[in-house]
Amino acid sequence: MVSHFVAGKSLGSFVTVMTIFASLFSGYTMVGVPNEAFTDGYKALRWIPSKLFMAFGYMCTSPRLRRISLIRHSHSPLDFI
Repeated sequence: MVSHFVAGKSLGSFVTVMTIFASLFSGYTMVGVPNEAFTDGYKALRWIPSKLFMAFGYMCTSPRLRRISLIRHSHSPLDFI
């Protein structure tokens, strides 16, 4: 099961970070940003740099979390906690 759901833990930190980034970005851009852009105009562009800072934060913390998960043999966030 581990090899199916987490690809045998062979994808690395970058792929994991980009997956989380895509999930966060797509969820809000489908629901919130179109409405905010319609009501506020160009102020909605502020979400682009904020999402990039979030991705940078994930890229800074994910290598450490990955090392710890390999030591503890955890396969999911629930196992990690």
